[in-house]
This record gives sequence, structure tokens and C-alpha cells, in this order.
Amino acid sequence: MSENTWSKVWECRSTNGRWGMALVAAAPIEGRRSIFPGRAVPLGEVAGTATFRLDPGEPGEWVVCGGDLVPVEGSGAVLIKSISLQSYQTGTIINARAGAILRWTGYKGRAAGFQAVGGDGRLVDVPASVLLALGLIQPDEPPAEVEPAREPDTAMATALRAAGVIQ
Repeated sequence: MSENTWSKVWECRSTNGRWGMALVAAAPIEGRRSIFPGRAVPLGEVAGTATFRLDPGEPGEWVVCGGDLVPVEGSGAVLIKSISLQSYQTGTIINARAGAILRWTGYKGRAAGFQAVGGDGRLVDVPASVLLALGLIQPDEPPAEVEPAREPDTAMATALRAAGVIQ
């Protein structure tokens, strides 16, 4: 392989341009992307840029690059590096397997959600309520205790029973 085939496939920079991260690959990758097949390997930092090489991985291994991303514990994803880019922005590189779940946070924390890494390399939105019901994530606050409904003992309930509306 010629040295000229190497290219930068993803980059994030701080607002002032002094630091950032880059992912490089041995062959150009078409289009703007945030998920790549393979695994990220750290090469070190130069000129304020933490640089990672995209290596081929096993089938189902993916590198996810983006903003404020955090792997859900036990989901098959490993945080490689996350840096503040100023102006409430973050850059993140994660090595993940198909099925891994990532939590994303939007600008100033005003929005948040979850995505799963699909086997075909797509990031698929997953409702937080479904993940919570499956026990894959914990609630932000413990749920409140709810009393079971009681048998009504009002005059209206007595009248409805007498009329055969309720039993």
C-alpha cells in the first residue's frame, strides 16, 4: 500500500482550533460518516490532535465517532477517548460491537437519547422507555411507590352495584 492512500476520515476540533481528535484510514472512505467498520487504535498526539488509526476488525466490530456519547455499561462498547471541544461540544471515539447501546446528549444537555449499533453499521434510535423496561438501563430517579386501586365504598359505588353496572 502506498503512503499516499492514507486519509483522514473523521475529525473534531476545539472552537479555538488548538486541539482535537482525528481518525485516519489506509484507504479513502466515501461520504461523511460517523461509524466505520473496524477498530480504532491510538497512535498518539501531535500538534494538539489525538490521532487514531482505523484497523480492520472482526465482523460486527465498529468505530463510532461523534459528539457527547457514552457507552451503556455491559453493552459491548468501549470508550476510547472523549474530549471537550469548548462551546458545550464534545468529541468521542468508541469501539463497539453490533448490538452495543450508546447514550447521546445534545447541546447543553437539553436533549438525550439512546442508539444501538446495528449489524449493518447503522445507528438505530432505541426508546429509553424500552431499554428501561428491559432492565438495560437504570432510571434517573427511583420510581415512586404506587398503591393498588381499592374497592370503592361510596354511595355512588353502592348505587352502581345495585343497578348491576359494576360487580
